Amino acid sequence: MAALVFSLPAPGAAEEKRAVVAVEFSPPAQPLSQERLRELVMIHLGAPLDSGKVSDAIKNLYRTGRYANIQVASQRLGGGVKITFLTEPSWFVGLVQVIAARGSKLPLGTTRLINAAGLKLGRPWTGEDIALAREAIRKLLHDNGFFLSSVTVRTTPHTETQQKDVTFEILPGAPATFGEVYLTGNTQPVDPPLTPDRVRVIAGWKADKKFNQERLQKGIDRLETFLRKRDYWQAQVRYIDHQFNPDKNQADVVLDIRRGPRILVRAEGESFSAKQLRRYVPIYEEGAVDEDLLREGARNLRDYLQTQGYFSAKVTPLREREDDDEILIVYQVDRGPRQRLVAVEISGHRFFDTATIRERMLVEAKRLDLRRGRYSQTLLQRDRTVIEDLYRSNGFHEVEVSSRVAENYRGREGDMAVFIDIQEGPPTRISVLRILGAENIPEAAFRNRLASVEGQAFSRVIVASDRDLILGEYFDSGYHDADLDWRVAEAEEPNRVILEYEIREGDTLRVRRPIISGLHRTRRSLVDRQVRIVPGEPLSANAMFETQRRLYELGIFSRVDVKLQNPGGDERSKNVLVQVEEARRWTAGIGGGAEFARLGGNIADVTSPLGEATFSPRITLEATRLNMRGLGHTMSVRTRFSNLQQRALFTYEAPRWMGSDRWHMTLSGLLDTSRNVRTYTGKRIEGALQLRERLSKPSTLLYRFTYRRTSIDEDTLQIRPDLIERASQPVRVGLLSVTYIQDRRDDPTDSTKG
Repeated sequence: MAALVFSLPAPGAAEEKRAVVAVEFSPPAQPLSQERLRELVMIHLGAPLDSGKVSDAIKNLYRTGRYANIQVASQRLGGGVKITFLTEPSWFVGLVQVIAARGSKLPLGTTRLINAAGLKLGRPWTGEDIALAREAIRKLLHDNGFFLSSVTVRTTPHTETQQKDVTFEILPGAPATFGEVYLTGNTQPVDPPLTPDRVRVIAGWKADKKFNQERLQKGIDRLETFLRKRDYWQAQVRYIDHQFNPDKNQADVVLDIRRGPRILVRAEGESFSAKQLRRYVPIYEEGAVDEDLLREGARNLRDYLQTQGYFSAKVTPLREREDDDEILIVYQVDRGPRQRLVAVEISGHRFFDTATIRERMLVEAKRLDLRRGRYSQTLLQRDRTVIEDLYRSNGFHEVEVSSRVAENYRGREGDMAVFIDIQEGPPTRISVLRILGAENIPEAAFRNRLASVEGQAFSRVIVASDRDLILGEYFDSGYHDADLDWRVAEAEEPNRVILEYEIREGDTLRVRRPIISGLHRTRRSLVDRQVRIVPGEPLSANAMFETQRRLYELGIFSRVDVKLQNPGGDERSKNVLVQVEEARRWTAGIGGGAEFARLGGNIADVTSPLGEATFSPRITLEATRLNMRGLGHTMSVRTRFSNLQQRALFTYEAPRWMGSDRWHMTLSGLLDTSRNVRTYTGKRIEGALQLRERLSKPSTLLYRFTYRRTSIDEDTLQIRPDLIERASQPVRVGLLSVTYIQDRRDDPTDSTKG
């Protein structure tokens, strides 16, 4: 906890008249600028000493969040007094990492362990938080069977940034296995009884299985499924605790099982499968029996029958039997005759056309692929609500939507029609739109993008979107405390309103400087070019997001965090922390297979002109190196070896060639020797250089030069040379090409235009 100590002695009447002749800070290097310190302290030289102003200065300094401890000392100097602020700076959380002790491996994922610590980048650093983080990691390890684990903490301070890196070193020890199972609760009436040994078998907790939370939860789920299959839908299997047995390195599990009564549900008057009942009757999922759930089940069954064409279906729930051992629920079903919805008529609408309303409705008349139409009382009520919301969002606040169902429509038995009548009422429009308080950002910067326009409909939904737009503009300009209130008043004209937006801008929050950390092999210049956070500029959320996106796009970082340092402090400028975690540089892969074919044979050997059936083993090796020379470049080698083919492909990619976002360079080389079964063996050497220039978002130019050399092994040639395919004939050639690409698709993966 930070301490605020005011050690200035209480002055007498004569002492109070002494003037302040000097104000100093110890140490001289402070986390705030001298200008900012003068604004916060407000003790003027030559003015009489005022203990109240000294106390206010301490509070102002502490509110910045930059100080963990502040003390004030006074010293008489000549005819006045010198004030010295003795400060201790705060520390903030920097890099948090988890490593395994030498000779061991991390038992759980790195991200999972770091998240368990709960230390957020840029937040104030305290010893208590570190202790709690260590205990949280230990608990996670214990919950997953590593009871013999140990966690040690190391911290590395960085005075220049007030950051402290935290490293948790974990020695996991041997993982524990499942031990004994102890049961409490009501389990015996289950047939067969749930004994500890039977629970162990059902849950899959064998003695050689490693203890962890995932396997523990899966076992509990299996037990609940076992009980529900026997109609104990109110059964509860609750994990109580586990006890570690260090002698056997086992975790004994304690469970509380309460089976509850058997719940039986059946329907009379209509047959439903057990799967359908479990789907539509919510007491199965909720594990409870009450009137609301029974009525909901009746509505669901009724709606299902109505979607099958039984539009007059009625379902009534009854409790036929209920005691401690068994509950019997009966749904009495009167499905009625099967009908067809032949017409859906909409009337009274003038503002929207029929197609606009119909596309939002689920109730539909019959058609070729919908033989009886789609109808239920729930769907009809839903459609009425949707239509009302559509009108209200467009200013028709007095809209009313009613519906009527006509059976035996036009005298035809079994036909039914739905009539929807819309009473639109008068629209409420905006007479005047006033924007108040926009001083630092001109109103013209966002007014033309507002959905609320004079003469247009007034809607609270539209006002909410305007509020988000305006505040987004302010947040992106550094006004992170900005807020907006709106109010509406009736205008002199009927059905007209005066809408006012009142903006409270607050102070501008600016960037002090970006602090980049976590670089080991990556060049700082590469990262600097991706950072869109400029010192002295307003703190923009979009700039922070764009910085994170561009760093991820390099493909060399497994994690990128962009956070504010000291987010809760009262500062006008804040440091922005850019914390990266470099990904693995090397990835490798190996694969194997075989090809079956007739190999050998020639035109001079008549004993086996087609060769003999045999197979060719095949091995594939791949290796990729990320972040070559720390520039974000990628090099990869792919090889294939078999009796029929030997191939090596080399690729070198520079995504931001020469440091420019416009250029992408790819250098590739290919060496391929292929045996074309019984005709010839060819060799191909190829190299290519491609430059891609991004002219604009839709337009791209490709410049490509390719050198290719192909040859034939004369000793393997079994056919006339003129029969060799053109692409494989001996040649040495250079190819120069330019390609122009224009892609105006709105979405490359699911295009609708362009």
